[in-house]
Amino acid sequence: MANRQVKKRIRQSPRRPAGERRDQLLRAAHELFLRQGYRATSTDEIARRAGLTKGAFYFHFASKEDILMTFVQDFVEGHTRAMERLAGKRLTPAGLLAELGRIDARMPLREARKNLSLLAEIMYLPRFRALIRRAYERSVAVMAECLDPGYGRTAAQRRRLVELMHAIYDGVCFAGMVHPQLGNFERQLETFRRLTAKKRIRSNRKHGPAKS
Repeated sequence: MANRQVKKRIRQSPRRPAGERRDQLLRAAHELFLRQGYRATSTDEIARRAGLTKGAFYFHFASKEDILMTFVQDFVEGHTRAMERLAGKRLTPAGLLAELGRIDARMPLREARKNLSLLAEIMYLPRFRALIRRAYERSVAVMAECLDPGYGRTAAQRRRLVELMHAIYDGVCFAGMVHPQLGNFERQLETFRRLTAKKRIRSNRKHGPAKS
């Protein structure tokens, strides 16, 4: 309640549109979070970096955690919309993994997502963990609906395969910080494509030749 009252009392400068000031604050926070971490960054620093007053910060955001959650929420909503555009498709596991990579490459916060020290800090925030968990659950559900039924006899099996694909993708992203070759997504995707294609062929042979 106190934060809402503060917001009502603050008067914004008419020099810049409100949306522009909000974007300035978001960009400043993003740069500072990446450079020095979430905990070490203060709301004063964010406001100064954006060239605005602390009052302007609190007009748009209730707290530092609020501006972080705005970042994450924007990312999650954009990712969910992009995933839902795949509805109705019947893709191979490698095809789905490729779509996941293409979608992620177009999302904001890509640098932050690969910053392990930053992620380690904010993973302790209950709101952040809850939001990311819901985003994963939605992404897995949509991907499982798009997976070719030939890659799992039941919906539960296809869902487990999609969960593995998510884990593989995140692993490749983080492994790239250790060794460039490990993080070469196209290279790993080609390996995954070969392995899953062979598995599909063996499954077909096991059940005999297809009927004409």
